[in-house]
Amino acid sequence: MNQEPKRLIAARIAALLFLIWGLLHVAGGLTMLLAANTSVDAYLQLLSDGAEASGIENVAIGKVFAFHAFNLLWMGALCIWIVWRFNWRNRPEGLWLNLMLIGLADAGLLLFMVGSGVMPIANAWLGPALLLLALGAVLVSRWRKEPVGA
Repeated sequence: MNQEPKRLIAARIAALLFLIWGLLHVAGGLTMLLAANTSVDAYLQLLSDGAEASGIENVAIGKVFAFHAFNLLWMGALCIWIVWRFNWRNRPEGLWLNLMLIGLADAGLLLFMVGSGVMPIANAWLGPALLLLALGAVLVSRWRKEPVGA
């Protein structure tokens, strides 16, 4: 039985999971960027439990928030480009590029946002779950059975 169609299907499943991750991060980045550039005061008060901050602190925090939003946006866009250019064709360099990009982004999320208590895991589980599912599909897509005695 030819294993190539199974590997291609697994690679395309991984590509679709990477695509979903990318689209979610582009949408999230755009939404956050719009919020950061209109009025970030409501967001900042929500984060600080209503504590007042000085004007310069609000500006600085707002700019860091905008920078984070921009990073989410470009990471999502790069992920989508890698899917289009490499993942759909089961090219190994694309699989590893997206695993590294998404893995590092989600590691930062878990370490600095969830680990510090800023974001509950209930709001952060989708990205890492997509990564783990895609990793499983990547492993299937790259798996090659060697003939006995080879």
